Amino acid sequence: MTKREHIRALCEARGIGIHRREGGAMRLYGPGVDILTTDLASVSPADLAPTSHAGGPRTLRQREADDVEQAGKAASLLTRHPNQSRAARNGAQSTGVVFG
Repeated sequence: MTKREHIRALCEARGIGIHRREGGAMRLYGPGVDILTTDLASVSPADLAPTSHAGGPRTLRQREADDVEQAGKAASLLTRHPNQSRAARNGAQSTGVVFG
């Protein structure tokens, strides 16, 4: 069985439809899966596993919100000074007292 045949069989078993589009593209659409490809051999079995977020397929809006959240976390990591204390990162105010 070729990889294309294997992917077709997995799609059939999981209720994922393969719809031909103009220009030679194929849309694989089913429960938790929405893939656009030009070659079934480029699709892995892991791609056909439903991705879920809170019990259902993740929508484009949920994926965009996750991307914004990740970008915000990355930006906050970049704006910290490497020698900043943990207390300062957590918002504690400095007392100006130096121990030492």
